[in-house]
Amino acid sequence: MVNLTIDGKQVTVPKTYTIYEAARDAGIEIPVLCYAKKLLPFGACRVCLVEVEQMKGRLIPSCTTPVTEGMVVTTTSEEIRKVRRTVLEFLLVNHVVECPVCDKGGECELQELTYDYEVVTNRFKGEKFHYETDEKNPFIERNMNRCVLCGRCVRVCDEIVAHGSYSFVERGFETKIATAFDRGLSCEFCGQCVSLCPVGALLPRPFKFKARPWQLKEVDTVCGYCGNGCTHTLGIKDNQVQTIRFNDKNGVNDGNLCIRGRFGYSYVNSDQRLTRPLVRKGGELVETSWDEALEAVANGLKDEKGAGILTGARLTNEELLLLKRLAQAAGVKNLDHSGGSHRVLTEGVASVLGNAASTGTFPQVETADVILSI
Repeated sequence: MVNLTIDGKQVTVPKTYTIYEAARDAGIEIPVLCYAKKLLPFGACRVCLVEVEQMKGRLIPSCTTPVTEGMVVTTTSEEIRKVRRTVLEFLLVNHVVECPVCDKGGECELQELTYDYEVVTNRFKGEKFHYETDEKNPFIERNMNRCVLCGRCVRVCDEIVAHGSYSFVERGFETKIATAFDRGLSCEFCGQCVSLCPVGALLPRPFKFKARPWQLKEVDTVCGYCGNGCTHTLGIKDNQVQTIRFNDKNGVNDGNLCIRGRFGYSYVNSDQRLTRPLVRKGGELVETSWDEALEAVANGLKDEKGAGILTGARLTNEELLLLKRLAQAAGVKNLDHSGGSHRVLTEGVASVLGNAASTGTFPQVETADVILSI
C-alpha cells in the first residue's frame, strides 16, 4: 500500500493505482475524457492535469501517473482550472457544436466540462471539421465532426473486443479516427464503442431522435438471448424500450454486450407479443384471466394422457431451472424450449465432433496451439 495526500486529505491505496484512481476512491473528482476504467491508461485528452509537489514546474496527467509514497497532490487551483479551460478551448476549435440536434446532449462529457469550466468564448479560431457521416450500417452512426480524439473507441475495440475496427490516421490537425481504408464500418456491431464514446461521434442509430437521456427511466434486467446472464439496463419512455443504456456497475458482464444484447431489443415493443394468458375453448385460443389460466394448467398437468412444457428461448437460466423443478414436481417428463437458432449449431457440432459443446476444458484452451472457433 502507498500513502499520499490529495487536496489535504490523507489517502492509502494499492501501489498499482494512478493518481486519478486514488482520488476517485477518496471521493475527489478529477475531470477526464479519455479515461475508462476497463481500458489501459492513455493520457490523450490532458483534461485530468494535476499538480504534484515533488514535480513542481509542470502539470502532469493524473490518469497515467502512478502513485508514490509521500506524494502530495493538488487537483484544483486557479492555475489548474485555467489550463483545463485552455484544453477545452483547443478541443472546441474544430469541434462542430450541434448540441441541439445531437442525441448525446444531456450526457455529453464535453458538454458537461464546458459548462463546469465556464468556457463561454474561445480565444482560438480554426476551421470546423466537415467529414462525411457514416450511416452505411443500421446500427452505428459515425460522425467524426464531433470526435475529440480520446481514443476510447480504438482502445475498447482493440483491448476488449479484439476486433481492431478503428485506428488513428493522418497526423497533426488532420488526425482522425477511421476504419481500414476509411470505408464504412464493418465489424461485429457490439456497440462497445458507442457505450464508451464521451461525445456524439458514435451513436446508436435505432435510438436516433427518440428521446433525451433525462426522459428515460432506467430499468435493470437480464438479457435473454443466451445463458451468459448479462445485465441489461433498459431506457424506457412511454412504456416502450427506446434503447439499451450503458451500465458497467451491475452484473457479470462489466457493461460488455454483443450485437444481440446491444441492439436486439425491438421485439419487446412488438404489438404481437402476448400480454394476457390464452386458453383453448372450442378449438380456439381466447384471452382469459390469470386465475382461469393457472387452473387450466393445473388440470392439464393432472391429465392421465400426460403433459408437456414448451418454453420461450428468452428465459434466463434461473427461470429455466425453476421451470425444470416445477416439471419434476408435477411429474412432467416432456420439457423443451423454442431455441431453434442454437439447436442447429449444437446438432451440427455434435454430428462432427461427437459432443454438442466444447471438446476442451478452459485450461486446455489456454494452453492450446490451435483453436477452432465456430
